Amino acid sequence: MFLRLQLCDLAGATQTVAAHDAARKFLHLDSESDLDMNERYFWALSFGSHPQHEIIKGEAVTVVRTVIRANGIGERTCLSVL
Repeated sequence: MFLRLQLCDLAGATQTVAAHDAARKFLHLDSESDLDMNERYFWALSFGSHPQHEIIKGEAVTVVRTVIRANGIGERTCLSVL
């Protein structure tokens, strides 16, 4: 588990679309059991000084969808804001 957390740090710090795509293969944003890894990745990603637009936009939509599902809000209504 510790190695996977370090990989989350590395992928987040790299801040490239390729690293982000690789991280998304082992991150499960809809799983409560993976909260530590998800948080670790986003924490590392947040420290970057040059965020990639594709990463930010893609994650914003993913987070909104997750919140919508968890709270039973109409997805069409919320996604129209994005």
